Amino acid sequence: MAGKPSEKEEEYFIRMEFEKKKKLEEEKHKKLGEVEKKKIKELHYMRCPKCGMELIEIYYNGVHTD
Repeated sequence: MAGKPSEKEEEYFIRMEFEKKKKLEEEKHKKLGEVEKKKIKELHYMRCPKCGMELIEIYYNGVHTD
């Protein structure tokens, strides 16, 4: 009789799903052309991932911070 899956089983399936998604993203990234990669970088470089505002780099206590 099938019962509740063990923690190891759940962890295994979660890991497999993660690996599958990671592989798909890597394949998608490989297919992007250099022009597309440059365009994406220009859109997102030095931008806040939450709101999209431009980040400013400052130097504080010997460390460069965005």
